[in-house]
Amino acid sequence: MSFRKKVKSNVPRVALESITTLVVGDIKTGKTRLWKEVTEAHYASPEEAILLAFEDGYETWELDEIVPLHAEGTDTELWKVWDFFKKGVVPGLVEEAKNGRIAKLIGVDTVDRAIDACTAWILHDRKRKYGKTFESIQDISESTGGKENGWTALGDELKKPFDTLKNAGYGLFYLGWTKEKETTLYDGRKYNSLQLAMANTGKKVFASQASLICCLHNEVNILNKDGEIMEDNAKDKRGRD
Repeated sequence: MSFRKKVKSNVPRVALESITTLVVGDIKTGKTRLWKEVTEAHYASPEEAILLAFEDGYETWELDEIVPLHAEGTDTELWKVWDFFKKGVVPGLVEEAKNGRIAKLIGVDTVDRAIDACTAWILHDRKRKYGKTFESIQDISESTGGKENGWTALGDELKKPFDTLKNAGYGLFYLGWTKEKETTLYDGRKYNSLQLAMANTGKKVFASQASLICCLHNEVNILNKDGEIMEDNAKDKRGRD
């Protein structure tokens, strides 16, 4: 068979379920609110968008379709959250996709807490495998004498269920955290930037596969001593900000 028979064209669709979206921002920048408003604007039925909640940041919003994954395990048994997600939720959604799709778009709130749950699962699973307690992902690499790379194990485990959901035809809408970073240039000048809070292992799974990345920030008005909104920085007698 000629490869030419596999050649196709692509026409982008204005449909969230056709892409992978990553929306990030600092704490309380409105990530869950954005999920609520965007899905209500794009989908006629609440059942078409389901939120997988790895944390309880949704409690102030009226949402119809939530899976409270965070309730499956406390911090001491956080591995149970990931266990239920991969063994209960993902197979259920795949089955629905085959026999009667209900949801089109899956939200993940937040991917950072999903990474925490997956990390806890890896540590729990390797404790059973090797018969010893590991304190961290890095500890797996060091304590097994290089037999297993903990970060590689985490990345492989993390991407499998989300790849499965994507291959089942679901759109993915990730919510995540940012952090501020100061960078010094070679000439000594500095600048601050917003970056993903997750480590590189998480970035390879979530950021690298995103079709669209949106960063939220709180709108701020700066007032002078008289309570008036300032359009520019105040300056001293030497003209410095």
